[in-house]
Amino acid sequence: EKKSISDLDVTPEFQKFVAVQLSRALDEHIEEIHGDVKSRKIDEPENVVRLLKSSFQPVILTRAPLRQTRPDLLSHRKLVGLEDTEKIKEAAVSPSFVLEKKGTEYYVNRFASRVEPGIERIKKKKKKKEKKKKTKSLNTEIVNESSI
Repeated sequence: EKKSISDLDVTPEFQKFVAVQLSRALDEHIEEIHGDVKSRKIDEPENVVRLLKSSFQPVILTRAPLRQTRPDLLSHRKLVGLEDTEKIKEAAVSPSFVLEKKGTEYYVNRFASRVEPGIERIKKKKKKKEKKKKTKSLNTEIVNESSI
């Protein structure tokens, strides 16, 4: 028998088994059709480029002319239309309107409990520092006593 060379490390018996199974699957699921195959016309020029050999339409190599207009360099100097100025006036807010907090009376502060006035916040920080000092001094005393 001939030894077949394979990239896979399988036995020749396994290769035969796979070949038989593959040929059965192909015979069952693929049907051969014999008929007239459409052929391209060969009377076209030789310098035609096709995407695939079977392509009927050649690829067009000529570029379409690109018409590019010049940008309007003075557009920033043109007057703004009346519609735009009305929209801007609607959106504008005066500084006094902002300072008086008009329109904000119905806002809900979801985090009111988290907000602390400045003095209370500073007092809490001082308490935390004092607590840390006490715990450090207690820890050092315990370490000193245990080493004695």
